[in-house]
Amino acid sequence: MSIGKHLIKYEYIDTITNCNNSVQDTISILPIPYADFYCDKYVVKQDTPITFFNNSSSFVSLTWDFGDNDILIDDFIIQHFYEDTGAYIAKLIVENEYACYDTASANILILPSYIVHIPTAFTPGSNDTLNNSFRPFGEGINSYELTIFNRWGEEIFNEKDTKWDAKNCQEGTYIYVIKILNLKNREFYYRGYVHVIR
Repeated sequence: MSIGKHLIKYEYIDTITNCNNSVQDTISILPIPYADFYCDKYVVKQDTPITFFNNSSSFVSLTWDFGDNDILIDDFIIQHFYEDTGAYIAKLIVENEYACYDTASANILILPSYIVHIPTAFTPGSNDTLNNSFRPFGEGINSYELTIFNRWGEEIFNEKDTKWDAKNCQEGTYIYVIKILNLKNREFYYRGYVHVIR
């Protein structure tokens, strides 16, 4: 049905008595707004800004719902940061002067900006400058505390932000405990085994 006023009529005829009746009324078909937007990025790491661009038409107000409990009203172009990883559905809801609504949505994927790698073996004292000490490495690491135990459970190394070079240690398997602070100062603990190879 096209936009505008339309006369609707309903007629009823009883098949047994052949009596009839009718009722009519006028209905109005109102225009609806059109919601549309796009982003400069749909897959990013944590705390990376995403710019949202409104491309809607026939509206008088709009609301952004980013899917992370953050809602903004009446911004045409907006930058948003997602603090936590995961999949989000960002929505743009537009309204026209007749209180009619339309919604557009897009999937956003936030990857971790904190990634840690812990070697399982290293070769201290070797000419290999890439593998002659032990420490955690990765992305988003603010600081770390490294503790090393020998096979009898005796602590032989404990330092902050310092590599373990296994000086005066024999070849063998050692236990590590690592506490890492990420860029948001959240603590992560890791425990495992590392092999010293000479």
